Amino acid sequence: MSQKGALSFLAELARDPAEKLRQVWWLLTDFEAQVWSVSIGYKTARTVDWRVELEDGSLLTQPKNSELLKGFKYFLASSTETCNMRSRRVRAAIPSQQMDFTIALRVIDKLLVNSHIYELGKYGLEGITENHLMHILETYAMTNSSADSIYEFTDRATKYCLNLARDTPAHIIEAVIDKHPSISEVSTSVLELSKYGFQIEEIPSIRAALFHHGFYHGNKAGGYHAGTSALARAIYPNTLNKRIGRARIHILSFFPGEPAYRRELESVVVRSSTPERVTVGRYTKFRAALFSLGMLRGLGVAAPPQSALSSIEHYHVETRRIQRFRLVPFDVIMDQLTKTIEFHFLHGRSILNSYCSLARHCIKAEVSLAQLTNQQVITIIDPKLVDMGVRQLGLISLNERNYGSLIPQKGDKKDFYDRLRSNHGFLELLAIYIGSVEFVIGLLMARRLTELTELPLLGCLDKTLEWLIFDVAKSSKGLWGARDRQARPIDQLGRRMIRELQRFQRYLMKIGYIEEYGQLFSTPDLRGKMKLSPSSIFTYLRNLDLAFDYFESPTNSIGQRYYIRQHQLRRFFALLFFYIFDGQRINGIRWHLGHADAAHVWHYITEVVDGVSLRGAKSQYILERMLKDKDKAYRNLADYIQQTYDISDVLLADDDEVDTYIQEQMALGNITIEPEFFNDEQGMKMKIIVIIKKQGE
Repeated sequence: MSQKGALSFLAELARDPAEKLRQVWWLLTDFEAQVWSVSIGYKTARTVDWRVELEDGSLLTQPKNSELLKGFKYFLASSTETCNMRSRRVRAAIPSQQMDFTIALRVIDKLLVNSHIYELGKYGLEGITENHLMHILETYAMTNSSADSIYEFTDRATKYCLNLARDTPAHIIEAVIDKHPSISEVSTSVLELSKYGFQIEEIPSIRAALFHHGFYHGNKAGGYHAGTSALARAIYPNTLNKRIGRARIHILSFFPGEPAYRRELESVVVRSSTPERVTVGRYTKFRAALFSLGMLRGLGVAAPPQSALSSIEHYHVETRRIQRFRLVPFDVIMDQLTKTIEFHFLHGRSILNSYCSLARHCIKAEVSLAQLTNQQVITIIDPKLVDMGVRQLGLISLNERNYGSLIPQKGDKKDFYDRLRSNHGFLELLAIYIGSVEFVIGLLMARRLTELTELPLLGCLDKTLEWLIFDVAKSSKGLWGARDRQARPIDQLGRRMIRELQRFQRYLMKIGYIEEYGQLFSTPDLRGKMKLSPSSIFTYLRNLDLAFDYFESPTNSIGQRYYIRQHQLRRFFALLFFYIFDGQRINGIRWHLGHADAAHVWHYITEVVDGVSLRGAKSQYILERMLKDKDKAYRNLADYIQQTYDISDVLLADDDEVDTYIQEQMALGNITIEPEFFNDEQGMKMKIIVIIKKQGE
């Protein structure tokens, strides 16, 4: 390398910080443009339109507001860089930069939404006071919904809808309701869960008014739903972010036919019930972003007074702990594990081969899957599947279907799941198989959900086929924030499942059915289109839910089904270690965990399982032992919990409540749960030890 090249970084350090920000890497347009095009790893570029109106009626882009506009632009540009312009830091991973950008956007929008309070058009950022900043932080912490903490969406949407219904002529309201009578049908159960301040008698008029003014999307089969993005555009003409609120306002949805469904039963609550206030992590990030408005002063741009910013640097408000994923009984997960593994060995190859046969037939006959009759389908697929009950391409496939009726695409819920478990739909069986593989790989590898959905088909296994290779979520290294890539040993069962999915796509590529390989868990389209749907959180969870309904995952005491999630499987991965190595169920399964040295395996688990999941696994194991052995196991811990939380009997309390108590004390350091390894004449053994810290120690 030449001396000039070797020292080129010095020129970079000497560059004016403002100049750097004007050329931030994700900005696709000129810094001075009134509408920015930005792409921070997005599939399609997004726009930031600075032409918003302030409280005095002027546009932010008018010359009188040039200093304010410049401040907002530099602030947003700096969000993915560093607030200290003299320092050099490794750029964060793309998802982290996306989050930093979003938080900065929300800070700006919080100021714009309340421009009439801060009088931005008159005073700019210099008019922001200490009380303003504290009030911003207080309102941000009141709820974990940014739609409400930043945009007050619930209140503003309620008022907007009521005013729209009031201002829409009565004859128009009546005409819409006459044409769509189901608008008047209001579910009391949905109303009880709604945050919006609508009275039950007001809802039909509100729906009719919104429908008339074009705020709905949908159809007769799937129902009509209020578009929050359209509402946001109407309610917030002066914000940069237009993606506000949830996808649907459920109390405003109406269904000419049966309401759409994705699961057979109501789900057991996945997360623990905690106050709705924001978590301390999210609050800290938002406060840091708000405080970083002070960096504008170093760029020679007007900013809030330093005294006001200093007042919030360490400003604390009431927050809540991170939501904890609720425990799933050990036996529930073991039951599903057994069923998914059996499904793989009994039917996996037959199902994959049958789809390959259908694909080959379509390529040779130059027809699409949707053009095949159900009779043709059952003559092409493996006869074993026909014997199992397969009668049609899919339960919601496009072939042999009539549209335009009031019947939802899936039909009656009971009938759909009866046909699902009777194996009538071939494509659903394929999705169930992929969901089974997702479940087993997710449990064996204990990785985050995003890491699993993004696994590529090729390259996820090393050359020896003994290691799973993945990009680690929430990590980065290098100047451009590339995700850290790691490898973890994978069991022979998981390896075989992955090889089956690889063989499946290789064949489809060979015959020209697909043009490129997808992700490992890409799934054939359930409607029968000639494609593989990319692996996403939606398709990944849909496959799992179909599998849980197909195998009839157990329910709790009130009839809610366990639709297990990856965070819960990460806990189970560690929980499995305790059950295997403490002498409990040692012969239940024989994976690589059961054949290795216990101390080495424990070290491995502490490396791959996050602290929250590990703490949860320890707590759940101890709790299950206490409940199983009644007063014999961990009596001292039971007494401690009863005294600390003033409950009469741990064994009579709610399981999740006691689990929360134990984890709280572990987080505080008052309880320690660790395995203790020792050797006897039979080799290495292990016991789980609970240490209770006494007061004053």
